[in-house]
Amino acid sequence: VTAVAGVFFLMPPKYNVQNRMRIVTKQGGPDDVEFPIFKANMEAMVRNPLVINAALNDKTSDGREIKDLEIVRSKGMSINEWLEKSLKTDYLLGPEVLRVTLAADQAEEAAELLNAVARAFLNEYAEMERTKKQQRLDELRKQKDRIDEELSKHRRNLQKQMDTLSVKDREALTLQQSHWSQKLMAAEQ
Repeated sequence: VTAVAGVFFLMPPKYNVQNRMRIVTKQGGPDDVEFPIFKANMEAMVRNPLVINAALNDKTSDGREIKDLEIVRSKGMSINEWLEKSLKTDYLLGPEVLRVTLAADQAEEAAELLNAVARAFLNEYAEMERTKKQQRLDELRKQKDRIDEELSKHRRNLQKQMDTLSVKDREALTLQQSHWSQKLMAAEQ
C-alpha cells in the first residue's frame, strides 16, 4: 500500500484531453489529393510549427495567455518540441473526424492548450482552403478572359466577312445564305 501511495504522489496520473474536429476531405476541385494523403497532411498540420506558435500566442477561455499556463511554462524553451511530440492524432472515430489527444498532469490547462491548438489548426486549414480557392478562382478568371478574347476575335472575323459580303444584318445574311443554298441544291439536281 505504501508503495502504491508513493508511486501516486511521485508520479501523478496523466490526464488525456481530446479534441475532435470534422475535416471535409473532398472539395471537388482539381487539386484534391488521395484520401490517405489528405489525412496524413491534416495530422501533420496539427503539429506544424506555425500552428503550435499560433496556439502558444492565443488566449484561454477566461482571457489568460496560453504561454502563461503552468503546463507551458514548465517546458521552457522546449515547449514547441514537447507539444509536437505529445500531440497524438488519429481517425479512429470516423474517416472525417480528426481526434487530437494530449496527455498531461493538469487536465484543465491541457484542455485550454489543446483548444488553442485546435483553433490555430482550424484557422490555418481555413486559410489554406481560402488560398486554394482563390488560386482556382484566379485560374478560372484567366481562362474566361482568354475565351472572351477568342470569342471577340471570332466576332470581329464574322463582322469582316459580313462587311465583305455587303450584309447589313444577320437576318439578311441568313436569308441570303438560305437562298444560295436552295440555288445550289437546285443546280445539283
